[in-house]
Amino acid sequence: MAVGEWDCLNDGEIDMIGRPARAHRTGRRVAQLTGLAAGLGLVTFGSMRLAARGVPLADLSHPLLAGAADRDRVRSVPPLAGSSFAGLAATPTSIFADVPPAHWAHDDIEALYRAGYVAGCATNPLLYCPDQTLDRAESSVFVLRGTYGSIASPPYPPPPTPTFADVASPFWGYGWIEGLYKDGFTAGCNTTPILYCPLQGHTRAEASVFFLRVRNGVSFTPPPPSGIFADVARGAWYAGWVEAAYNQGLLPACRTVPLEFCPDGLLSRAWAAYMMVRAKGGLPLPTATSPLPSPTSLPSAYFAVGSGSVDVIPRQLLRTSDDRAVLFVGRPYASSLWAYWTASPGLPNTTDDFGGQASTSTSDEPISVEAAYGGGRFVFVLANLQNGELVAYPFDTQTGAFASSSILASGNPAVRGDYIGSSGVSAMVDQAGVLQVATWAAGNQIVHQAFSIDSDTGTISAVGPSTRLDSIGSGNHPALAVAPDNSLTVAWVSEGETPVRILARTRSSTGAWGGPETVSTAPVWHSSSAGVNIDQGPSLLIGPDGTRYLAYIEDYDSGEDYGRVHFVTRAGTTWADTTLPIWSHDPALAINADGDLFLLGHGHPANATCRRMDDMCTASRSRSGTWSNPAVFAAAPLGSSFDSSPSVKWSGFAGGFVRPETVEFAFFSTPYNSPTVYYGRLP
Repeated sequence: MAVGEWDCLNDGEIDMIGRPARAHRTGRRVAQLTGLAAGLGLVTFGSMRLAARGVPLADLSHPLLAGAADRDRVRSVPPLAGSSFAGLAATPTSIFADVPPAHWAHDDIEALYRAGYVAGCATNPLLYCPDQTLDRAESSVFVLRGTYGSIASPPYPPPPTPTFADVASPFWGYGWIEGLYKDGFTAGCNTTPILYCPLQGHTRAEASVFFLRVRNGVSFTPPPPSGIFADVARGAWYAGWVEAAYNQGLLPACRTVPLEFCPDGLLSRAWAAYMMVRAKGGLPLPTATSPLPSPTSLPSAYFAVGSGSVDVIPRQLLRTSDDRAVLFVGRPYASSLWAYWTASPGLPNTTDDFGGQASTSTSDEPISVEAAYGGGRFVFVLANLQNGELVAYPFDTQTGAFASSSILASGNPAVRGDYIGSSGVSAMVDQAGVLQVATWAAGNQIVHQAFSIDSDTGTISAVGPSTRLDSIGSGNHPALAVAPDNSLTVAWVSEGETPVRILARTRSSTGAWGGPETVSTAPVWHSSSAGVNIDQGPSLLIGPDGTRYLAYIEDYDSGEDYGRVHFVTRAGTTWADTTLPIWSHDPALAINADGDLFLLGHGHPANATCRRMDDMCTASRSRSGTWSNPAVFAAAPLGSSFDSSPSVKWSGFAGGFVRPETVEFAFFSTPYNSPTVYYGRLP
């Protein structure tokens, strides 16, 4: 197992489930699994075999899957359909597109849906996300519905003052988490200040506590542990709880020789459904008298918008000052730009919400598309074209039309053939309303130029001379970000270094450029196949406190694969490079107004979870600095793939950082010669 850390209670303190704080001081272990994405294997339970529920027998050799439950020790549980048990019959078609009848947890998940306990994770199509890790916010809903039945809202009016410092009243799970606290299920994850850690993944040990109390009442206390599990010390805070969960049939062991429970393994939504059904007495469950709200009311969403593609470095999705989302895209092998926008303020939930659409012709095919916005009437859409031109296309948010374009530079590099992912321009509007642009320029140079903006007409004019940032003429993929103090940083891929590196330079708020900064410590992945470095960022952003954050991927390792994600920070003058236990191609960083960080990108077989490249995945960083395992955010429609790049919304500080409570982004599905762009949203 790899080690992940997150801070919990102070040493010596006891929380509401009776665990000593030092058990979580900085040592939550995160299971690194390579078999089922669900992560915690059940092979035999009574007479049911997972092979009969669609789990390939080859997966059963994994140490966390092989012999996952000992028949002699497993207590009887209500029968499951589809085996020698009787019960709710499996439906010939599935409610959720990602839970087919052959899925091992199909009957449990659909029974919970019919009984009104769950609504799913997304629509278009309706999904459950069975392999996604259940986080602590979601668990509050599971537990309270397990206690009160199929309630659509929290059982109590939300208090005017939050109990937990990290769960503010606008957060979607606020009322549920406060209800969980009021009923005595939890005291949170930290005491000074009191925190709940809503986005932290739920472990098997924590789930044992919650679902035992759903089954037996909130006052339930387990008997002393007898030490049946080889990986659970009798003195561990959870020892009695996990033995009770096992003995009551709520959750099987993860291994039989020796008998192990894997207490720190993360619980998937499928296993949460399994535990809920057994905590409620087993199948069949009573049918809900009224349906739950549509999943569109849930905190995350994704859906197709239209034809087009996006990339990591450019910020192609933004919010206008009147709270409308606007998305700008190019289409492969087409000499045009397109804009999609929401007709009404607020968060979109369906394709129809993007009711506005406009396009404009370009003099050649766009290689990459950037959209810079400073809160005014015009969005400045920049495109580096296959004819070597860098062109600005102002978009009028009042009329919904592109204004007259202007050529900013010419003679820049071109990429013929397949080229999606070959980034060549990055821009933002700074605090003074000046458009700051970094370009992949002639001679493979990285060049910065500032432009003044006429807010009435949308025309722009160069301010002073341009500045060449590289020194050896082998740069590409420039990424620019503006800080709250109006300083800015530009990072890029430098292929003239050995090994290839990510370099950067920073301009102070007074306009003085610093010298070259070495950002990366590992060899940087680079390739001229199907474009220029199409699977590489870097993804660069600056937080509200001025800290620089950057993500890039490492070159081929000893395992002859590439895509290991590196997370690099600079709070002062020095960059600190951290190798993450996460793999992807072209990952994007995102941040909200509270400084919470997220990593977005498609899956990878080297990951512990989210191992399919066809799935779009997310990971989050805890307040203690630990990154979660990636979780599936979106599963690609049949016949296509999300093996693509996300583009994160960032209107910039000058634009007011509209909707700071959410992370919004765009990504696309294949085929690459005719991609479909999607809108996505995290809580």
